[in-house]
Amino acid sequence: MEYELNYTKWTLTLSKRLELSGADPCGYTLIIDNGGSLIVPTGPPGQTRLYICGNYVIGVNGNPAYTATPPETISGPQVIDDLGGTLPIELIYFTGNVRNQTILLNWATSSEDNFHFFTIERSSDGHEFYPITDIEGSGGLEKIQEYKFTDEAPLAGINYYRIKAIDYDGTFEYHPIIGVNFERTYADKILIYPNPVTDHSITVRTNFSFKKAQIRIINLQGVMYLIALQSFPAQTFELPADLSPGLYIVEFITGYQVIKNKIIIK
Repeated sequence: MEYELNYTKWTLTLSKRLELSGADPCGYTLIIDNGGSLIVPTGPPGQTRLYICGNYVIGVNGNPAYTATPPETISGPQVIDDLGGTLPIELIYFTGNVRNQTILLNWATSSEDNFHFFTIERSSDGHEFYPITDIEGSGGLEKIQEYKFTDEAPLAGINYYRIKAIDYDGTFEYHPIIGVNFERTYADKILIYPNPVTDHSITVRTNFSFKKAQIRIINLQGVMYLIALQSFPAQTFELPADLSPGLYIVEFITGYQVIKNKIIIK
């Protein structure tokens, strides 16, 4: 194979046989992102062919399941499955834009066959993603469906988003990642009150939304006294009765950050 990269697209050129295979059922797919292309030049019989799970999907010889005019080129966005067709979701576009202190995501499909719902996932680095919401599919073949979702608590810097499309039978596919740069005018904060603590009870409140978080109470020697699950936007906790007076660190931990505050127990 030969890979060519420039600033606008990926091009995958088959100079010999490419085979994607594994234990049955394979379920392999080839995803060509928007702006990318798959090129199969003319060549000796049996050498410039794409196989997925043993099925001859695209090539210049014979009658492949997915055909193009030699020298064959398929441009993205495109998802080719082991039968040479496309998967149930055909995504037209996926965009994100800053709206005040939020990020508005918009996407549309041109076809939904046996489709259940979308999961929107977010990442701070483009590699490790966390789900932030589920959106039910509208259904329909050869019909444009438009969707939107507002991320009420985007991360400072570039927010990476991707769509996971899940069918009723549990199969799923990921669509291309987008990045939206967000410059927040305020920082994520947690408010702990009362502080100093006088009755072994505290309330923790945040100025940002989240699905779940952990709260840890740690003394200056690093001994952990409490791990609790926090709900948005505020939750009250009873502290352990054996906590002695002194200074403690409260760690508020989500999937993408750790915020630390100090409290004093009298």
